[in-house]
Amino acid sequence: MEEVTAKTAEEFGFTAKNIKKHKYMYICKGERETRIIKKTSLDKESIMLVYEFKKYLFENGFKNTDKYFLSKSGEPYYCSGESTFIMTEYINAPEASFSDADIFLDIVKAVAEFHKAGKGFAANEHRLRENNISEEMKKGIQSLENIRKSLRGKKHFKEYDVKFMKNYEMICAHTKTAYETAISTDIKDSVSVCHNGLKEETISTADKVYITGMDELSKNGAVVDLADIIERYMRKHDEKYVGIEKILSVYSEINKLSKNDERMLYAMLLFPKGYIKASKAMYAKKRNWVPIGAERKFSRMAELQAENERYIRPIRCER
Repeated sequence: MEEVTAKTAEEFGFTAKNIKKHKYMYICKGERETRIIKKTSLDKESIMLVYEFKKYLFENGFKNTDKYFLSKSGEPYYCSGESTFIMTEYINAPEASFSDADIFLDIVKAVAEFHKAGKGFAANEHRLRENNISEEMKKGIQSLENIRKSLRGKKHFKEYDVKFMKNYEMICAHTKTAYETAISTDIKDSVSVCHNGLKEETISTADKVYITGMDELSKNGAVVDLADIIERYMRKHDEKYVGIEKILSVYSEINKLSKNDERMLYAMLLFPKGYIKASKAMYAKKRNWVPIGAERKFSRMAELQAENERYIRPIRCER
C-alpha cells in the first residue's frame, strides 16, 4: 500500500520521504513539509465543490482549514483505477475537546467565523444540497409513533419497553413543541454553508481552531451546525460548563443570530434526535435480542433529553 501511496504522492508533485498510515489517511513527510493523502468516496463534482469552497474561505479570511493540492492534471484529485485520492495540508493539532468550557467557546468562535466567511458562497451555489429541518423532524416523529404502535399488541413488556412508554408523554411534548416551532420559523435570511459534520474528528485545536472534513456541505441556516456542536457539548461537558446564553452571545459577536435563528435553534435542541436514533436501534427489525450497549444508550438518551430541556430553557420562546 505504501508503494501505491508514494506513486500517488508523485501525481500531486510531492516527493514523500516517509509514509505512515494513520486511521483513514496517509501522513506523507517530505523534505520541507508534511501532507496528507486520503482515499475519498466523493465524486469529482463534489470534490470540486469542496475545493472551491475552501478556496473561497481562504479568500474571505478563514484560513483555519486544510487546503487541497492540485494534481499534475490540474484537478484537486487523482484517480487510479476505481480509487480517487485527494491531498491536503497536514494539520499537526489534536482533536478538539467538547468537555472543556474554554476550548468549546473557542470552537464556537471558529464556527461563527466559518459561517460568516461562507455566506457569499451559499448565495448562488446550486450544487449545495438543502436540508429540510421540519421534514426531518416529521420523519423522527413518525418513527416514534411506529414503535408505540408495535408495542400495543405486546403481551409481555421488557424493561426497555416500560421505559419507552414511561418517557413517551415527555418525548411527545418535546417533539410537538419543536416541530410546531420549526414549521413556523423562517431562517432564509441567515442561510450559509453548513458543515454538517462538526465533531472531534473534524475540529482540531492547538494555537488555533481548525475545521476540516467538509464532505457533507449543505446550504442551510447556520443554526444547523450550531445545534450540532451544542448537542455534543451538552452530552460531554464537565462540571465547569457554560450556559446556552453565553454560547449564543459568543457566536453572535462574530456572526449575528436573529430572533428567528434562536427560535429554530431552540426547536432543534429540544427535538429528541438522539433519543429517537437510540429507540430505532433498540427496536430494529429482524432483531431477536437487544445488545446491552444499545439498551444503556437508550436509557442515557432519555436522561439527557430531560437535562437538555432544562439547559436550553433560558432561550425558550413563545411559539
